[in-house]
Amino acid sequence: MWGGVVDIPLKYKSEFISNSNWLKIGFHSDSPVFNNKITKHEFRTSINEVNNAINRFADTSVIAKTLRLHYYFCPDSLIHCLENVTTLLCADSKNRISYNLTIEEANYIFNNNQIIKDNLKYIKTNIRLENHINIGKELRKLQDQDTLVIFTHEWALIPQTPRQILSILLHEHRFQCNTVVKNNLEKTLQWLNEHEYKYSFL
Repeated sequence: MWGGVVDIPLKYKSEFISNSNWLKIGFHSDSPVFNNKITKHEFRTSINEVNNAINRFADTSVIAKTLRLHYYFCPDSLIHCLENVTTLLCADSKNRISYNLTIEEANYIFNNNQIIKDNLKYIKTNIRLENHINIGKELRKLQDQDTLVIFTHEWALIPQTPRQILSILLHEHRFQCNTVVKNNLEKTLQWLNEHEYKYSFL
């Protein structure tokens, strides 16, 4: 969830609270546009605004303690602003630095799935749904792991215009059109159910 004022009506408050055993909402970034110049004050203010908004339209039971921040951005100068956060979800690709990790720590997570640093748990994202065509093949590679982190963006599930689909096919080979991502999501949920995985907040 982006920072700033969040305008969600209060009429769903009891419904959010009653579903807090499976639904969590958390801070993602101060805005959709990536800003690596954000100050500590701006970052902390954005987090507080989001958490206060969640507490207003739901309550603290809905605030996520596991986050995936925009562009995996949170250097040492900002990491202490993440009060009450226990876990950060990291990149699914090798040699991509997440948060305040070193390249050695990032690659350790890529090979070993997680690391604990300064009382924060950092966990690798195993699969990003919009990056794969044959999702069954990717899931089979992971079938012996006891914990899987599966990720996708909301925008990847939204219907696209023919022009957007053409652009994806011609220029953005990493990302699949929304019909592929939806199919990947459905197949993944079915596969997780068949292999008796349980959902958790890590």
